[in-house]
Amino acid sequence: MLCHGHFWEENQIKDDLLRMMFTCCHDGISKENQITSILKALCGFGTSEVASALLVSEDAIFKRLYRVKKFFRDQ
Repeated sequence: MLCHGHFWEENQIKDDLLRMMFTCCHDGISKENQITSILKALCGFGTSEVASALLVSEDAIFKRLYRVKKFFRDQ
């Protein structure tokens, strides 16, 4: 069983893509930031493509991605 705080550790999940998916879907991240992270990190969309798909500005996408990175740095 995966402990919520340790789900990204190497010995817990062997598949990097699966580990990244769990990381992007962390409960501490808002749904809109989860979707943004998944589209950018897992699907490989560019910032402008993500902004266009979500009908927001590129600046909003940069801010969302910054908040996600900050969340994990603070953890």
